[in-house]
Amino acid sequence: MHILLALCLALFNIKRQNWRYVSRYSRSIWLVILFNLLYYFLCKNYLLWDFTSKKLGTKTVRFLHIFIINPLCILLFLSHYPSSWGRQVLYNIKWIIFSLLVEWVGKRYFKMIYFTHGWNLKWSALVYAKMYTFSLLVLKKPFLTYSLSGASAIFYLLLFRVPMNWDIEGFLRRKGS
Repeated sequence: MHILLALCLALFNIKRQNWRYVSRYSRSIWLVILFNLLYYFLCKNYLLWDFTSKKLGTKTVRFLHIFIINPLCILLFLSHYPSSWGRQVLYNIKWIIFSLLVEWVGKRYFKMIYFTHGWNLKWSALVYAKMYTFSLLVLKKPFLTYSLSGASAIFYLLLFRVPMNWDIEGFLRRKGS
């Protein structure tokens, strides 16, 4: 199902000829990739959600979402972003609801994702709202966006009490040897 999702997003982007906008929106795409990678790094021993697949390995599914599904989603979202404020609000809401619906169907019927440590669809809604908002904001105000994204990451780490078990001393000893 993960591959089917990636193929659908690829086909929608091809149909709309969105490849023309990849360079324009590359900063947004890299922001989403960076913070997905950061999630898996910081939460590697305390994941709040993760993807599952009967046919693909965990790392393969993560790679698919980080480097293909999410970037295609951002490209599709940004490539036809409306210009008027009222339409922008409705457009964002539509994308958040659609993303939640896809996640809910994937979780409920296909067991494509699971939640732990108190994560639920309400938190996913907030993440989608931030992802779409920040992917747009980074194009206009990159420093502000990275600051807000970092603050958001710290908020989630503290809220969900993600343990930070970094062996800094061991790391430094190995580097100095």
